[in-house]
Amino acid sequence: MPLALIAGSIRGIPLGWQLIDISFGVVGAVPAVVARRLTQRLERMRARAAAV
Repeated sequence: MPLALIAGSIRGIPLGWQLIDISFGVVGAVPAVVARRLTQRLERMRARAAAV
C-alpha cells in the first residue's frame, strides 16, 4: 500500500483514485490466499500418494 500511495502521488493520481486502486489489491488477495491453500493441499496429497 505505501508504494501505491507514493507512486500514485508522484504520477499525480488523486487520493480517491489511489484508494480505489488499493482496494482492488486487497480484494484480489482473498482469492489468491484461497488458491494458495488449495495448491498446498494438493501438493500434500501428491506427496502422500508418491510415498505409498
